[in-house]
Amino acid sequence: MPRLTHIDLARGVAALAVVLVHYRWLFDPPLWNPLMADRLPLYALLWPFYDYGGVAVQAFWVLSGVVFAVTYCREDVRFSLRDFAIRRFSRLYPLHLATLLLVAAIQALSFAVFGTHQVYENNDAYHFVLQLFFASSWGFQVGDSFNGPIWSVSVEIIAYAMFAAYVLTASRNVPAALAIACAGIVWWLLSANVIVYCVGLFFLGVAASLAVAWLARRLSKRSMLLLGVALVSLSVAIAAAVVRSGQIDRLSTVLTIVCLPIAIAGLVCMDFSLPPVPRSLGWIGAITYATYLTHMPILMMMKMTIAALGWQDVVAEPATLAVFCGTVIAVSIPVYRYFEVPAQAWLREKLLSPKPASPGVSPEDGNPLAADGLPKADDLRHA
Repeated sequence: MPRLTHIDLARGVAALAVVLVHYRWLFDPPLWNPLMADRLPLYALLWPFYDYGGVAVQAFWVLSGVVFAVTYCREDVRFSLRDFAIRRFSRLYPLHLATLLLVAAIQALSFAVFGTHQVYENNDAYHFVLQLFFASSWGFQVGDSFNGPIWSVSVEIIAYAMFAAYVLTASRNVPAALAIACAGIVWWLLSANVIVYCVGLFFLGVAASLAVAWLARRLSKRSMLLLGVALVSLSVAIAAAVVRSGQIDRLSTVLTIVCLPIAIAGLVCMDFSLPPVPRSLGWIGAITYATYLTHMPILMMMKMTIAALGWQDVVAEPATLAVFCGTVIAVSIPVYRYFEVPAQAWLREKLLSPKPASPGVSPEDGNPLAADGLPKADDLRHA
């Protein structure tokens, strides 16, 4: 099984796209008016990220499905629900809890100084409890709260549970994954329910990964590379056709349920046919989760500082964007290496079964990527 380094790099790029989308919050009021978009720094260059970077959240769901399929849908992998849950908990919860507490403190300080919260207003005890249990987007909430971006992880947890049931009860095949994916997407189209939307896209990733793995056992590397290039090109062509047709309002839907799965399947083909992405770039994918959860508290603190100093005009400057993005990356690397990895290792040492879940090969040992798709910690040594 190849290292999914192209997939992992795509995760890192998606996280940076979310960072750029949320830069709009630094403006006062937040700059969501498309008629004023040219005030965004380097808009002429970065407009695809500013305007459509939100699609990166849906990309995460598809990418997660790909990585989970590669990790767990192998015949040599056996695991229990308990071990699966502990691996997910140890991977996701420590940083979630840390950033939740940090944002709670920031919001308390903001309310004390400015009389208002930053970005998200539903920062009460009720929403704090929902956040504690990763239930912030299960339909019980009034709106976004605390470290808002965690909403996408909250709904993805439902997909994890369904995936565990799929692996343990189904035959781990493409038709079963595709059936779940289609059911989820149709349900979403009829109801706009974000949970089934996530489930549908997640299982599209599972189906794409299993299909590509099946093809890789039958085609040469050259054929896989050509297929990968063709799929990525097809994805771009479909998006371009929608833009040319003038149906911009439909572009996000086309991107998420058509273009993203096709392009990501193409990247998996490339992972089966090309050398790995250089290790010197491994940090981009490794810090994905840290980037995703730390960028909002950093933005909140910058927003408060700018307001206190009366420097609102600097938000439209490229230098401010560079400071924001640079700070997020500079913080995310040590957070990943010195907090995420040790916390995950400690929890797994304390909670996992003494023996491997699989008779011979554990999920992480069988795939050079961790179960979450992130490189091992030493991949950061060239960062």
